Amino acid sequence: MSSRGNVHHRTILDELIRLNMVVEADGTAELVTDGFVPVDDLQSMLAFLGDNGRDHLLAAVSNALGEQPRMLERAVYARGLTLQECELIHRLVRERWSELHHELTQEMTQAVARAPEGAKGRIRVGIYTYYEDEGTPPADDPS
Repeated sequence: MSSRGNVHHRTILDELIRLNMVVEADGTAELVTDGFVPVDDLQSMLAFLGDNGRDHLLAAVSNALGEQPRMLERAVYARGLTLQECELIHRLVRERWSELHHELTQEMTQAVARAPEGAKGRIRVGIYTYYEDEGTPPADDPS
């Protein structure tokens, strides 16, 4: 996460502690999560869902309408896998994303620092993985 503003570092640290993402002891802070996903805070998770979903759909609609510039929007799909194979692929995606996430965070931080005061551009880069056993009906499916 990178932005301009005048939020005091203690305020940010206190919020990360509240979200159980950081622990503080003996004058040091330690990150205890692998990303900014406040899983213990439903309101924040729903806000993330809304923000990410909105931008994903805006990119898809823009691309479908032929608007310029074309936004990156790609997916890879496979069917006929075991759940174990799906989990292996999911692990691979997480590992690769972790590397790219770090690189993007550095680039975005530097870009924010280079941008002139009052710059209004924004960018969200995301990735998702979803898999399921299509042979098992959902728990609320009466069939």
